[in-house]
Amino acid sequence: MLHRSPQRSLFSIGAQEHMVSQGAKVPALVPTRADSTYVEAGGKLWIVTDWIEPLQPVSKVDLEGAAALCYGLGEFHKLSKGYVPPQGAQNSSRLTTWPKYYDKIITKIGWFRDIASIYREFPASEHLLNVVEEFERQARETNKLLLASEYAKMVSKGGPHWGLVHQDYGWSERPDGARRYLGD
Repeated sequence: MLHRSPQRSLFSIGAQEHMVSQGAKVPALVPTRADSTYVEAGGKLWIVTDWIEPLQPVSKVDLEGAAALCYGLGEFHKLSKGYVPPQGAQNSSRLTTWPKYYDKIITKIGWFRDIASIYREFPASEHLLNVVEEFERQARETNKLLLASEYAKMVSKGGPHWGLVHQDYGWSERPDGARRYLGD
């Protein structure tokens, strides 16, 4: 069962089909008797995939494990280029939202300053007030650099040009990029 809305899950199912068609080491979706790659029930989409053995985490204490992880992530990104979501899928891309994200971070930093100023009697307040100006400066500078960069030109090329970003890729992923399913 995919835990997102059906529209978001459809995006992930389409992505998994695309990755399989590109030769990625991800499990194929097993079609239903009606030749669909998913079933909708209880407000969720359900899938069955091939199983890949063995699923073992890479080492996170050495350079070889980190290199294998980075290689798998690079392969995922490269093979996902050109993906166009199926009709009705909700795209969860953050490609166009980075300036708003930094604005939000700057606002939240201001909240921390305000709370620390109001509640000075708490031990954490002094620590926050000692660093909040630097964090705010960094966030403002980063946003300024982003807006002055080729970001808008890059974004205008669209998601299929850049491919997908595996938003939760971690140490438990296979170094060859294999997963039981995509989009969680």
